[in-house]
Amino acid sequence: MSLSLNQREEELSMKIQAKKVESVRTTAVAA
Repeated sequence: MSLSLNQREEELSMKIQAKKVESVRTTAVAA
């Protein structure tokens, strides 16, 4: 149970990281 929860948290953090990278890229392109 805790394993699946850990996996979900990792996936979530990965998605957040990807979103940050995307926003940084779009900002760099806009600038």
